[in-house]
Amino acid sequence: MITNAKVRVESITKPVGLKDYRDFIFVPVYSSDPTSENYSWSKWTPTGRIHLGVTNTEAFKDAKVGDEFLLSFTPVEA
Repeated sequence: MITNAKVRVESITKPVGLKDYRDFIFVPVYSSDPTSENYSWSKWTPTGRIHLGVTNTEAFKDAKVGDEFLLSFTPVEA
């Protein structure tokens, strides 16, 4: 079963001395407005935090705080 989460970029930082590296923090989207699409997402994923270190410069060249993404969790064999 594939599970999706809708997340927002909370922060992007560039560690000192690491040119091609960014730290991304993602958090679940949230809305208290029942007419908002994010309202239903926040009902099922009310809290959390994902920290990813990214070295693919193409992946982060246009990213900005506040961008929203769908994140898929797809089971794989271990």
